[in-house]
Amino acid sequence: MRVRISAAIAGFAVIGSLGFSAAGPAGSADPLRAVLSPLNPAFVRALERGDVRHPSPQDITPLQGLLPFVDPTLPSAYDLRDEYRVTGVRGQFPVVTCTIFGLFASLESTLKPYETCDFSERHLDGGSEESDALEANVGAMARWSDPVLEDDDPWEGGTPYDPARPAVKHVQKVVFLPPRADALDNDRIKRAVMDRGGVAVEMRFSRSLLNDTYDSYYTTVETPDVHAVAVIGWDDLFAKEKFTPQAPGDGAFICKNSLGGNFGAAGYFYVSYYDAFFGRFSLPAVVLAEPASGLIENYQYDPVGCTARLGFSSETAWFANQFVAVSNDPLAAVSFYSYGEAGEYEVFVYTGVAPGLPQSGTLAAQFAGTLTEAGYHTLRLPEPVPLAVNERFSVVVRLRSPGNNYPIPIEHPVPGFDADFNALPGQSFISSDGQIWSDLVTYEGPTYARSNVCLKAFAGYAPVYPPAYLRVERLVNDLIFYKEYVDRLSWAVHPSNTEPIAAYRIYRKEKGAPNDSYVFLAETGTTDLSYYVRGLTATSAYAYRVTAVTASGRESDPSEVVD
Repeated sequence: MRVRISAAIAGFAVIGSLGFSAAGPAGSADPLRAVLSPLNPAFVRALERGDVRHPSPQDITPLQGLLPFVDPTLPSAYDLRDEYRVTGVRGQFPVVTCTIFGLFASLESTLKPYETCDFSERHLDGGSEESDALEANVGAMARWSDPVLEDDDPWEGGTPYDPARPAVKHVQKVVFLPPRADALDNDRIKRAVMDRGGVAVEMRFSRSLLNDTYDSYYTTVETPDVHAVAVIGWDDLFAKEKFTPQAPGDGAFICKNSLGGNFGAAGYFYVSYYDAFFGRFSLPAVVLAEPASGLIENYQYDPVGCTARLGFSSETAWFANQFVAVSNDPLAAVSFYSYGEAGEYEVFVYTGVAPGLPQSGTLAAQFAGTLTEAGYHTLRLPEPVPLAVNERFSVVVRLRSPGNNYPIPIEHPVPGFDADFNALPGQSFISSDGQIWSDLVTYEGPTYARSNVCLKAFAGYAPVYPPAYLRVERLVNDLIFYKEYVDRLSWAVHPSNTEPIAAYRIYRKEKGAPNDSYVFLAETGTTDLSYYVRGLTATSAYAYRVTAVTASGRESDPSEVVD
C-alpha cells in the first residue's frame, strides 16, 4: 500500500499550470451525469509551491463559510489535563510526520479517562506511507491497519512496517469540523474538546515565532510548513500582549505539540485565536475508536481512503457496494464518509444478490437517519443480518447532503497521491435516482477504472470494553523473618458495556518483555474488582493486563498495560 504524496497527476485533466477539472463530464449540468468534485485550492497551491507536506485534497467548500456556531454555555477556560484526559507528550524527531501525532493525540485523548493507550506513530507512518494527508491516515485507521501499540513498534528502533500486525482498536468514527471562518469562530472546536477529547488541527508553524516567555504562538504570514497539533483546551483571557507580534485580541487555544517535553510548557503551548491559518484551510478532526473485540470482519474496497467525491448536480445521490461473505458472522454495521455539516441517509441491505445488480435479492434491512456533523460514520443496523459463507450481499445508501452537490464518497486517484489505487467491475455502483445503476469502474470510459465507492460493511457483534481505570500498587508485608511484596491490581466496571460481564482475566509478563509474552495468571468473579499477586520479591517487575469476559464467553480487548 503506497499513498506517499508526490507531484504526480492522475485521473484529472490539467488546465494551465496546476488548475484541475474532472477528466469526465466536468461542468456538465446534466443531472444524470456524475461530476467529480474540484480539488481543495489550498492543496493545489501546495502542489504548485512544491511543498513537502500537503493539506487535504478534498473540496471542503460545503464546510467553509458556515455561520459561526455559538455556545453560550462554554466556560471561559478549559483544560483536558485537569480531567486526566490527555496522554504523554511525544517527540516526532528525527522524522517529521506531525499529522499522525496530532491524530493519535486526539485518539488517545478520546479513550481517556477509562483507558490509557500509547499508539505507534511509526506504524501509522508506514501504513499511510509517510503521507501527511488527512485522508491517507484516516484511511489506514478505517481499514483497521492501525492503531497498534507503541511497545510493538516504537518510534525509534522499531521494526519494518508489518501490514499483518492487527489493530488493537477499531477506528469507527472520525469527526470533521468545519474550518474556522474567523478569529472568533472557535466554539465548534471547544465543544468537541469538552465532549469528546483532543482535536487534531493543522497550522502553519515556524519555530522563530514562538514566544518563549509565555509559550505562545501567533502568525499573520503563511509559511511553507504544514504542522499538526492537538487542541486540548483554551483560555479566552490569555492576553494579546503575550504574543509576538501582539495579537489583535485576547484568547488562545491550549495545544499539545509533538516536539518533545522540552518544547514550550512541557510540550504544550498557546496559539492565538487570531492566528491567520490555525484550522482555517483544512478540517480539524476528532478520532474515536471502539474495542477490536466487537466488529471483526471489514468488507471494503477503499484501503487508501476517501480522496474525492461524485455528484449528479444535486444534493442527493445513491451509491452501493457488493461484497461476498467470508464467514458466518452476521452483518452488524456499515460506514461511509460525508462532507456536509448535516445530512439525511437511508441504508438498504440486500442478501442473495445477483452480480452487478445491487438491489436484487432479498431486502434484509432498511433504516434511515440524520447526520449532524461531517466525517467518517459507522452506522449500526437495527438488527444483525445473518450471512452465509460465499453469499453475495450489497449495501445501498441514499445520501442527501445539503449545500453539497458531491455526496458520493470515492477512493479515486488524485494529483499528488502516489498510491496503489485498484478496482474491479462488479464492486461499486452509483445512481442519481436509485433506479438506474452504473458500475463505477466502467463509468465514463477509463476515468474511474481505479476508483471505488467508500462504503464499508462490518460483520460482528457488540463491542466488549475492557475494565476501566486499571491500577497496580506495590504493597509490602513486613513479616517476622522476611518481607513479602504484593502487587494489588484494581479496576472499575466500564460503563459502555451493553452485555453483562461474568468474569475478569488477569495476564502478566516480565517488565520489558514483548507484548506477545503475556501469560494467563488468574480469573476472578465480578464481586471484587481487585486481585492480589503475592509472593513477590523486591526485584520482581511485571506488567499486567486485565480483560472482561461476558456470560457468552466473549473476551474484551486487554486493558492498558500497567507496571
